[in-house]
Amino acid sequence: MRLFIFEYFTGGLGGESVHSPVEEGAAMLRAALRDFAALPGVEPFTFVDERFAPLVEDISGVRYFASRHEERFAAVMDECDAALVIAPETRGELARLAAAALHRGKLWLGCGMEAIILCGDKLDFAARMKQAGIPHPATWPIACFFEPRAAFGAKPWITKPRDGAGCDGVTLRAAGQRLDCARGPALVAQEYVEGEAMSASVVSSDREVLVLSVNRQRIGREGGRLTYNGGEILPLEPAGEVIRMAEAVWRAVPGLCGYWGIDYIATPRGPVVIEVNPRLTTSYTALAAALEINPARAIHAAAQGEPLPRVTRRRAVVYSLSGVPA
Repeated sequence: MRLFIFEYFTGGLGGESVHSPVEEGAAMLRAALRDFAALPGVEPFTFVDERFAPLVEDISGVRYFASRHEERFAAVMDECDAALVIAPETRGELARLAAAALHRGKLWLGCGMEAIILCGDKLDFAARMKQAGIPHPATWPIACFFEPRAAFGAKPWITKPRDGAGCDGVTLRAAGQRLDCARGPALVAQEYVEGEAMSASVVSSDREVLVLSVNRQRIGREGGRLTYNGGEILPLEPAGEVIRMAEAVWRAVPGLCGYWGIDYIATPRGPVVIEVNPRLTTSYTALAAALEINPARAIHAAAQGEPLPRVTRRRAVVYSLSGVPA
């Protein structure tokens, strides 16, 4: 199987400037290429913008190009047997690239289009969580005359892009703080939930769900802006409430298949789902070091409709935006 693994920022589609997501994207790309190369019968390959060659120069199966990246993507997609894309949900980029693989009839190792589109829309996702009875922060569109005290009382609250990814653009607001309505159409307002920021790394097929790991996130603040700074895989078997949360989300969101991540807040009342990332996440970079199985084996099994492997041991591994420190 010739497997094309494409990462959006290193692949040159993230704009002309070299900015911070490139390092994070390169870490996920390196980990995926390494893990899938260890599977028998799988030949992973990719291409990257030649500006980012130093970030992946120690990995085999990499081609380098200086320009025309959209055309390269289409051409390479035609020559592969299967595909896995790592890209942000923002502006529909992940959905657009996933469609290119699905329309060509390639074996797709990621989530389905319905899951990608739903998880990429904070308002629609919030509505689905409410419909399914899954704990999730109250979420509102920001439009003219939005009154935060009416929505959240005397509590701080969050604004974030409706189609954003990760902590990009996520801002903590003081209780009652009002916004310039001209900034509103692309933002949503969300209840601020007190607790510990966590994530779960999950692989699922159309029949079963496997929580690979539970991860403690490192969330910082720069003024009111929240920043994501990596995290730590915990050396623990996932608690029953985390497994039940993952299974409930999987039932509520059709098309969750392969690898996906849940960001949630651990509270005394149980986990509160914040969002689902229908793609590889930064915690993936640490899974090979933390588990006794190759995480790519689980993703491959899900795509092939095979039983998912079991995970019996986990060890603590700290990871940053650039992956696991050497």
